[in-house]
Amino acid sequence: MENDKVAGGLGLGAITAIGVGGMVGGGIFAVLGLAISVAGHAVALTLLAGGVIALLPGLSYAQMGLKYRGNGGSFTYIQKGFAAPAIAEVETKRGTGDPMYLYYTLGKLEIMKLRADWKQKQGAAYTIGGFHDALMKQGFAPIKVVRRAMLGDDSPVL
Repeated sequence: MENDKVAGGLGLGAITAIGVGGMVGGGIFAVLGLAISVAGHAVALTLLAGGVIALLPGLSYAQMGLKYRGNGGSFTYIQKGFAAPAIAEVETKRGTGDPMYLYYTLGKLEIMKLRADWKQKQGAAYTIGGFHDALMKQGFAPIKVVRRAMLGDDSPVL
């Protein structure tokens, strides 16, 4: 290991990191100058939007990592968080080809949260049939209104 170090005490990993950092950093600054010359101040908005978009998968991974703690948590996250390839392909085609898919998914998540909150409120008296009946009694009202009627509070829908 001692022989892997060059003058100054830097090892192969540190030298590689410096080289990659220089290339990526140089590329960002070179492209950034060109982008600003073309788009002006709108570049700041695109960088902000890109940053927010990049945070979303990280947030998802962090939340699932908290749910599946311990050794192998990352593996468990991938195993439980991603469907089998055949199912994933069908869902991907549906999600990219159907503009209403996002509304379906958000509604599904809202109802699943409502069910969990209802189950916690009902305790031992909870049944899936009772939840279904109580939900169906509300008709087609927005979930926020349904939550207020079923839970008696204004808790968040997601």
